Amino acid sequence: MSAQLECEVLGQLILVPKLFDSCDLKDILNEDLFTSPDRRLVFTKSLAIRTNLTPSSIDPRVLAQETKLSFEFIMGLTAGNYRPDPVNFGWLVRKIKRQQLSERFLKLAQDEAQHLVKSDDIDEAKINELSGLFEEIKIIAGPKICPADFLKSGTALQALDIKVEWIIDNLIPARALTLLYGRSGIGKTWLSLMMGRAVSSGASFFGLKTKPRPVVYVDYENPLSVLVDRVRRLDIRDVQFWHLSAETRPPKLDSPEWTLFKRLPSGSLLIFDTSRASHDMEENSSEAPAMVMGRLKELRELDHDIILLHHTTKADDQNAKGSTGWYDLADHTLSFCRVKRGTLEEVDDGGGFDPGALLSLGVGKKTRFEPAPRLYLTLNPDFGGLILAESPDAAALNALAEYLAGPGRGQNQTQIIEWAKEAGVGPKMRGSFIALLNRGEREGRWRSYKGLRGARFYETAI
Repeated sequence: MSAQLECEVLGQLILVPKLFDSCDLKDILNEDLFTSPDRRLVFTKSLAIRTNLTPSSIDPRVLAQETKLSFEFIMGLTAGNYRPDPVNFGWLVRKIKRQQLSERFLKLAQDEAQHLVKSDDIDEAKINELSGLFEEIKIIAGPKICPADFLKSGTALQALDIKVEWIIDNLIPARALTLLYGRSGIGKTWLSLMMGRAVSSGASFFGLKTKPRPVVYVDYENPLSVLVDRVRRLDIRDVQFWHLSAETRPPKLDSPEWTLFKRLPSGSLLIFDTSRASHDMEENSSEAPAMVMGRLKELRELDHDIILLHHTTKADDQNAKGSTGWYDLADHTLSFCRVKRGTLEEVDDGGGFDPGALLSLGVGKKTRFEPAPRLYLTLNPDFGGLILAESPDAAALNALAEYLAGPGRGQNQTQIIEWAKEAGVGPKMRGSFIALLNRGEREGRWRSYKGLRGARFYETAI
């Protein structure tokens, strides 16, 4: 327990070095507070960086170099500590010191008890030392904290006026880090620009409602001429752009200057184009996503909504390029890929611009939120970028409804799937086809019920 608390204290000092200056902790906040050589080293080096440079936060890479400890160890100290609270920090420091004093008190009391049993003699000096330790423990305790002050029951949580909100209904969640990934050249920039335009003006996004808020588009990737051309074609008016051509360039997320992003208007949607261009680290290592995603989460905790564009490999649009940490550390992922009409299988044709191709946008491999139905789009810049395409599921849903109203009435799930395979209706994968059946039921096209041995049967809704 003590080691865990020590790591938490170090993580908060790295994120908010001004905590070193807590005046009421100076007598106990020193290297003796930490029980391992590595943690003592992190403390002393962090203090030196704070004293010499006075940064708003300590760069984990610099600290790893100064201590000669692994970057993963340093980043592990900051995990879960995105907004350190000074009151909680002081409580943690005092708790560690109180535990250390209590351990000394216990050992000394045990030793003195054994001495008393063996010699029937009371050591007044030891008794005084015990009394002194007890008084020190009482003084160091600080303000009393009761678990009832911070623990909440499920009933209390349900009473809170808090709910999941969406910037774009069922597509982009509020106060979340969303990773939008897809193949290079598929149209992610067009898509994100259109998202920004809709949110900044409160307009709908392909029929989905938006929650209006300020939008800042951070462009590390595109030439200014390309950005200007697309902004004109889409007639974007209210989005604020921070481009590499600006007198003050947008800082890389692995640089000390990244804290400039904390000065952006609170409550903004921040769109970063792209992850690869946002840092100077090795993308395939775990260091890059740990650093970049950690800092984006700090911005999230400052009431920003984040969209990060990310390239996938040419071999598989469903797997993010480089370390899996990019989508492992995201709150929500969106997959944007090219698919075949009819089968909806991903097209592996080398990527590149292809006007009229069918594009699929929907929840990727990870989300903390309820997934929404996929959108199907086509890219045609001459008609304002992306346009909504008819869902390929529509024909399959209509064919299924007709079948269930006729020869398929009362058939079970397995029989329906076998018929669909022979008829070439809907997706080939069983899981995808069941999802299609569930969608039709949600839309009221048919209903299902369980029969003998748990078999599921379907019939058209009356």
